[in-house]
Amino acid sequence: MNVHMKNTNKYKLNIKTMKKGLLTLLAASLVFVGCQNYDDQFDDLNAQISALKSQVDGLSALSGQVSSLSSTISGLQSGVTAAQAAASAIDLSGLEASLASLATEVDDIQADLATAATAADITALEADLAAVQADLDDLLSTSNVYQGNVTIASATNLDAFNDLGSAINIVNGNVTITNLATYDQAKVQAVINNIFAVNGSYTFTDIADAVSANTASPTFDNMTSAGDITMTEMNGAVSFATLATAGAIVITGDSWDHDGDEAADTAAVQAITSFSAPLLTTADELSVNGADSVTLTTVGTSVNINSLAAVSDTDVTGLSITTGTGGTLTAAALTSPLDAQDDETFALTIAGLASFTAPTGVTGGTLTVSATPTLVVDGFQGTVDINTGVTSFTGTDVTNVDVAGADELVSASIDYAAETANHNDYSADNDNAKGQGLGSLTVNANQADLNDLTISGTVNDVTISASSVVTVTISATMDALSISTSDDLTGLSISDATIGDIVLNDNDEISAIVIDNAHNLAYTGGDAATGLTLTVTNSDDLESLTVSGTGFDDVDVTGNSTLSTIDFSGVTAIGAGANYQITGNDLNAASITETDASESEGSIDDGTSGMDTLTATMAALTAQTAAVASIRFDSAETITAEAGEVNNGNDVAWNDGTGDDALLLVYSKGGGSAAGDDTAAVTEVKAFGVVGAANATLNFTLNGVTITLPALTGDKDDDVAAIIASAGADTAAAAGATVSAVRGFNNSSSITMSVITAGYSAALYGERYTTQAALAAATTDTGGVYGIGQGDEFTLTIGSESVTASLSADSVLASDLAKALVDAWPTAGTNYSLSKGITDTAHIISIASSNTAMGPETYNQAVTLALSAQSTATTETSAALDYIIGDTRATNDNSTVDAGFIVTFTSLAAGADDNTIVTLANGNGSATETALTATSAPDTVFTGTNGAAGAAAVSGVTTDHSSWL
Repeated sequence: MNVHMKNTNKYKLNIKTMKKGLLTLLAASLVFVGCQNYDDQFDDLNAQISALKSQVDGLSALSGQVSSLSSTISGLQSGVTAAQAAASAIDLSGLEASLASLATEVDDIQADLATAATAADITALEADLAAVQADLDDLLSTSNVYQGNVTIASATNLDAFNDLGSAINIVNGNVTITNLATYDQAKVQAVINNIFAVNGSYTFTDIADAVSANTASPTFDNMTSAGDITMTEMNGAVSFATLATAGAIVITGDSWDHDGDEAADTAAVQAITSFSAPLLTTADELSVNGADSVTLTTVGTSVNINSLAAVSDTDVTGLSITTGTGGTLTAAALTSPLDAQDDETFALTIAGLASFTAPTGVTGGTLTVSATPTLVVDGFQGTVDINTGVTSFTGTDVTNVDVAGADELVSASIDYAAETANHNDYSADNDNAKGQGLGSLTVNANQADLNDLTISGTVNDVTISASSVVTVTISATMDALSISTSDDLTGLSISDATIGDIVLNDNDEISAIVIDNAHNLAYTGGDAATGLTLTVTNSDDLESLTVSGTGFDDVDVTGNSTLSTIDFSGVTAIGAGANYQITGNDLNAASITETDASESEGSIDDGTSGMDTLTATMAALTAQTAAVASIRFDSAETITAEAGEVNNGNDVAWNDGTGDDALLLVYSKGGGSAAGDDTAAVTEVKAFGVVGAANATLNFTLNGVTITLPALTGDKDDDVAAIIASAGADTAAAAGATVSAVRGFNNSSSITMSVITAGYSAALYGERYTTQAALAAATTDTGGVYGIGQGDEFTLTIGSESVTASLSADSVLASDLAKALVDAWPTAGTNYSLSKGITDTAHIISIASSNTAMGPETYNQAVTLALSAQSTATTETSAALDYIIGDTRATNDNSTVDAGFIVTFTSLAAGADDNTIVTLANGNGSATETALTATSAPDTVFTGTNGAAGAAAVSGVTTDHSSWL
């Protein structure tokens, strides 16, 4: 076809030029306004503005027309491309090429719109656009494109469209077909076959007639693309062999009788036998007999959506596929799309299939399967929910498996994996190495048909209770394994597993258990465990138990009435805090002979019991002080005590009244204790706090002897040195004690605080600011920010002790902060006592040694005050608070000072018995002497006490016949 090609003039003017012209026009008008008539000037200006507005309006209208035509051609191209790709009987390549040429012309017009600047430009573009529209109309009228809607609502309509033949291959409009029983069905099928692509919607209503209800619906195998597809009253196979793209696909089966009695109320509805759209790649919605589903419950046999990855409707969170019993699903391209958080939350529901192997793209969310005997899933981040009708499950690299509803499951093989970032429950804080982010499995009585269970990979807990499981094989790295009240269990294999705690209880069918797995001490969510639990209890048919490993600390092998052989030779070490109980089984000794009761000597022939394999374990229990244990035989064929044979050669059982229980007991241990440390003797020390001025005298009476020390000078360091070197010290040594002296009696300090008033300009006040400029800046009254802010935290530190306090409201009074700090200081367990002046405005904090720390421990300790945290909920900055620690604003006195010194008298020998200080009293000197006690000066005064030997170690072992074995 000869397609018109538009004028290719390129319009170089652009919109900037148009704007510049308008501004120039306005400027010129304003420049000459003084020389011309005002009315003429504004009339001319308005005319030019109106002309320019017309150009802009023309551009806007033309732009809309171009967009509309572009959209029409694009839709036609999509339909033609899809129809051509379907290998239809008609060759559409010429039409396809012509549409491409027209699309290029429209793109050129669209580009030229950006540079159009004058009315002439717009007129030329309008002419070009009209030419393209005419070419399109001509093209469609001479091709297989039908312009308008196809509506079949009568036999006349049917005949008319049937006569058009291939002229309706592409419908540039909507298709609406209401199929009546009176129509020639061959013509109906022919019309449908002639429609390849529909730019609008496709609505089909099949025969709505009770008499003809079982008539199979037409097929739609030539339709390659359409907008929304709506079909109702469909029957039999619904087939779209070449459909590639569609909007929403909504199809419902017929609602008429299907059992031959012509009674609609007994109809088996949803009579679609299959749904097939193998080439469908794009759909906004897929709803066959139900929203977001393909439901062929009653008579459906197959679903084929082999090219569909996902529906694009953002409201769709899942898809359900249901067929009649034994159906098939072909869906190789199906995927699990990510949600807005890049998580796999897509829900896929499968029911009625003969088997289902999840496509490789189905990798997460929730997969719910029922009435499908064989289920295979590989690589799934989410929950596989198995329900009734599934008999076999194989899961590889899966995170969660829910079998609560799997009441017909016979065999399951599950390989577990940890959650990854696409899992909906994933947390970046998970530590897989500590057992976090792992799934668990629970099997119970609801799984009444489950025989074989295999677990591998990485899993948390596996719990099996009251189940019908026959064999359990585990090679997984996992936390806890628990199998209980499962009376069909005959085989347990865990040799290749790495497991934490193992609990096996009341499994009455199993006859032999081998615990030879590696130990997992790491799956704790925190620090590694120091030991693991092994429980084998109350299993009536258990005859043999073999255990190896080094991590068990809590072992309970009890109540197994037929357990006659154990093998613990592989237990070479035990966990911390061990508790071993091996009692109440059927472990029989061939003979037990006691040769010396007083020395606990004898011999044991343990027969086939395997009791001798526990000797290394019992030695490890003895070596562990805190361990407890009870290990015993349950019977013996003969027992011979030192006094003679027990029970006349008959079998002897535990607690049978023969008095032999002590010999059946092989090993018994309670918690022991380690040896106590020796207590050293304490040397008696007495002390006096001394305060005195120059020339004050100082003397004491020791064991009746007067000890005269040098007269004081008032200099504490000089007085301490003089006392230590004095003749009085020699006199004291001869009388029974060593005299010494040290600084640090009754220590104290102070903090004086003040809020400097706004505009303060006098000399520097305290220690916080060292320059006049810094102080002036801190005391500004702008915005009232010169007080102490609400919530601002101040920390007072004395030595190693501190307290933090804040105000509940803004304040300009330093006394409020002083009170807050004093009130917050603890009254017990402290070396210092704090007090504030008695007036409300007092802003001095006095620091003194507490009455339990009057010695050197509180002397020369640093004192600090600091704004340690600042609240944002305040208008005050707390900058104007200044303070002085000690007597001056210098920082070299920011520590506690002493009121006097301490004189000590130390016994010449340690201990109470050897104490050489019998009596000691202060004399009649003029200095003030205060007797200190172990309460007021606990680090200085000591009462002499004798030393003592530490307690002996206690093993806790009460019976140990392990050497008899």
